[in-house]
Amino acid sequence: MKQVSLFPLLCLLLSCGSSTEERHGSGPVSSPGAQSQAAGTVAAAPEEEEQTYCNQRFGFCITYDGRLLDAQPEADSRDGRIFLDKRGHEFLRVYGRANSDAGSGQVTMEEALEERYRDLITGDRDGRTPIYKKSGKGFVVFSAAKHDTIYYTKVIQAGKDLAFADFRYAAKDKERYDPVITRMAGTFKPAGNGY
Repeated sequence: MKQVSLFPLLCLLLSCGSSTEERHGSGPVSSPGAQSQAAGTVAAAPEEEEQTYCNQRFGFCITYDGRLLDAQPEADSRDGRIFLDKRGHEFLRVYGRANSDAGSGQVTMEEALEERYRDLITGDRDGRTPIYKKSGKGFVVFSAAKHDTIYYTKVIQAGKDLAFADFRYAAKDKERYDPVITRMAGTFKPAGNGY
């Protein structure tokens, strides 16, 4: 009986995944646990496909699953980026905004949320039904539905500015995406808080 050596196969298997590559043109893939806060960078744990996008201009980070979402290039204004689902539909828009009002100076996070909430529920978006609204230390969240689409927004204070994570998905995908959004919204934080 002929013996076959498993050594070449083992070497081949161990060498897979050891190279460094660029993802989405947004930054280097790093080893697990390594994270970056450079403008528009993405840090990844390749075996899990978890990637972290940090926005340097407004000082926030969010972690997402690269198996589910495709990060688009950071906006020219460097205020955020859009993430598409694998079908090419916008799933998440994450961005920052200067926390000021031309007429009255600083805007509180609650005022910003109320403004965003009114924009979502009224105006050219008539017909959206509020589902959920909650505030806590340093954040406010709400969700609404219209026809077959669910909208979820989280607003955080990022230094002196505000950062927004606007999720949008089909109601038929609720069971699939609710746990994803819960996990992602939990990672949406000011830079420096664990990133």
